[in-house]
Amino acid sequence: MGLFASCSEEALPAALLLLLLFSSRALSQCPTPTLPPHSSVRGGGGDLGTYPTDTTLRLECISGYEYISGGVPTITCLATGKWSDLPTLCQGQRCRVPNIENGHIVSSNELRFGEKVTFGCDYGFRIIGGNTRSCVLKSGKVDWDRGLPSCESIPCVRPPLIANGRYDASSSDAYDVSSVVIYRCDADYTLIGNSTITCIVAKNGVDGEWDQPSPECKKVNCPRPKITNGRVDAVFQATYMYQDKIQIACNPGYSLVGSSTIECDADSQWKPPGPWCDKILTTSKPTKPPTPAVPSTPPISPRPGIVTPKEDGTEATAVPPTTTQTTTKEGSGSGTAIGIAIGAVIAVLVLAGLIFAAVKYCFRGKANPHPASTDDYRVVSKKDVALEEKSKD
Repeated sequence: MGLFASCSEEALPAALLLLLLFSSRALSQCPTPTLPPHSSVRGGGGDLGTYPTDTTLRLECISGYEYISGGVPTITCLATGKWSDLPTLCQGQRCRVPNIENGHIVSSNELRFGEKVTFGCDYGFRIIGGNTRSCVLKSGKVDWDRGLPSCESIPCVRPPLIANGRYDASSSDAYDVSSVVIYRCDADYTLIGNSTITCIVAKNGVDGEWDQPSPECKKVNCPRPKITNGRVDAVFQATYMYQDKIQIACNPGYSLVGSSTIECDADSQWKPPGPWCDKILTTSKPTKPPTPAVPSTPPISPRPGIVTPKEDGTEATAVPPTTTQTTTKEGSGSGTAIGIAIGAVIAVLVLAGLIFAAVKYCFRGKANPHPASTDDYRVVSKKDVALEEKSKD
């Protein structure tokens, strides 16, 4: 009461305003800030507990890290009681780029502090000293945790010696991956296999090996083969060398059994073995069976009511005999059908001829009942004469 009693009524509102202002500032203080990874407050003082509004702290990266972007970053205590946002700030410093002769980096990120890198060697080389390294801090600077590895060439053992032959040795008598060795045989010997071998990387990726076995030097002589009922289809040669090829042919009337081409093999034998000439078997062609004979058709009997010339004792004009083709038990297939058709046609023609002759005969009788002269007459039977005399009586 004493303090406020001594104040005039005009000064009371101002005092209350100041009291409220100091109270709000006291309530808006910021707590100890949570700094971005790998950073700290420059000059210290980042653990004072609370900070009043508008307090600004300058940050820096710890050893081994650097700012992601340029400038000096800061954070400020806001009136809301929170620090201004600064999510990222520092990243690891980069180690020197490794350079390995005959080698390369297999996997890595950005070669920065805290990261690891894996190394590998080019084909024909193997790594010495381990294949991984870590980027660490040394005396305040980043560097690889130990010396970089190296890559050395992968060697092969000396090529094997062969009997009756040799190979061309290198000047250093050392054989690394991709080295090629050529073998040669002594006089009168033939090289069996490949003349060259090459040093390659073994499956384990560390050692070297020759890509194939060494060749051999042998004496190979294949005699000229004798083919019964056949011949060698080539210029005469008493003996043949390794991998020589010849053709086999047979004499007329014989066929080849087996391969027509044979080759001189490393054991001085012809491969494949056993070609020979076999006689061709001839088969007779089947004879064609004879065509069955078609019998003549018997004469057709006249229809009832028609008087033949033999019955009335007269001679009639000779009618050519007709034949019809009938089927036989021996005929079959198309021959039988053709015979039946021909017989039917002939029968129809004969019948038509008889009908035509009868009609013509009747018409001639009516047109000339009494011939005018002896040039036009017809043959009269005894029966007709007797009938005529009876009619006169």
